Amino acid sequence: MILIRTVRMGRGCMYSDADLYCTLYMLSRNSAVGRRKICRELDLGDGSIKGLLSLMRDQELIMTSKEGSSITPYGLELVDRIGIVPVSINVGRFVIGQHQNGALIRGGARLISNGTEQRNLAIRSGGEGCTTWVIRDRRMFMAPDMNMEELSPGFSKTVLESVDAEDGDALIVCSAENESMARLISIDVALNTL
Repeated sequence: MILIRTVRMGRGCMYSDADLYCTLYMLSRNSAVGRRKICRELDLGDGSIKGLLSLMRDQELIMTSKEGSSITPYGLELVDRIGIVPVSINVGRFVIGQHQNGALIRGGARLISNGTEQRNLAIRSGGEGCTTWVIRDRRMFMAPDMNMEELSPGFSKTVLESVDAEDGDALIVCSAENESMARLISIDVALNTL
C-alpha cells in the first residue's frame, strides 16, 4: 500500500510510508504529540519530521497546534481502514536477530501464502530476519501451516494475549540493528503485504 505519492528527498528530508503510518498510529493513540517525541520515536531528524508533518497536514491527516500534532477524523479513518497495529514483541528464537518488533494486520491472514514474501521484503529493507504467523482457531501457525502449539507449547497463548490477535489476523515480526528500525521494517512489510 502506497501512502506517499511524492517524497521530497534532500539534505535532512527523507521519510517513508512506514514513518507516515507510525506517526499516524502514534497520534491516533494520543491527544497531541510534539515534534521532538516523533523524532525520537522514528529516529529521524527534525527536518525530515517537519517535512513529513507538513505533508500529513496538506493531506488533512493531522492538525498542528502549540501542544503538538493531533490526528484528524480523516487520519483516524485511514488508520482504522488500513488495520495495522504496531506491536512491541520479541519472540526469541523464532526470528533471527536480537532486536525485534512486529506488526499485526487485522484480517491479514488471507494475504499470506508462505511468509517468504514478507521475509524478502524485510531483508531488502535492511532487516536481519522476519517470521510471519497467521491466526486460525485461536492458534498461531507459522506461515503457511506449522502449528506453533506443537512446536512450542504455550507459545500461541502467550503471544496472542500479548498482541490482542484474533482469528484471521496475521502477525509479522522483524528484526534489525535496533528496535526502532525493526518496528519501521515490520510496518513497511505489513504495508507492502496489503
